[in-house]
Amino acid sequence: MTASRIVFSRSVLVAWLTLEVSCTTIGTRIDGTSEQSFNKTHGELIESLSPENRMRLTFAEIIYLSKFDCARRNLQTSLVDCRRELDGKGFADILRLSKQVKGKVKVGFIVPSPSE
Repeated sequence: MTASRIVFSRSVLVAWLTLEVSCTTIGTRIDGTSEQSFNKTHGELIESLSPENRMRLTFAEIIYLSKFDCARRNLQTSLVDCRRELDGKGFADILRLSKQVKGKVKVGFIVPSPSE
């Protein structure tokens, strides 16, 4: 491969990666300032995802929220109980934060809020 071809290939790769990252970080963010706004924006976030990414989000929420008191109170935690911890976060944020949780995660059930 020539030097100019390597530079062009690297430029295309960098441009593609930049686009990929920006597409996954821009999108619906959860508004946890009130129960109503949380239900609306969390629903919009879920609707914007493919079925596979909905599953990924569910697991990531369970893992990420496991370190907060809102999810430790009982085995059936409503996501609304943890709306403050999810405030301002989008799909990519929750996935990234769930990967940072260290140790074992006690799995219970997170159930939809009664209004969903």
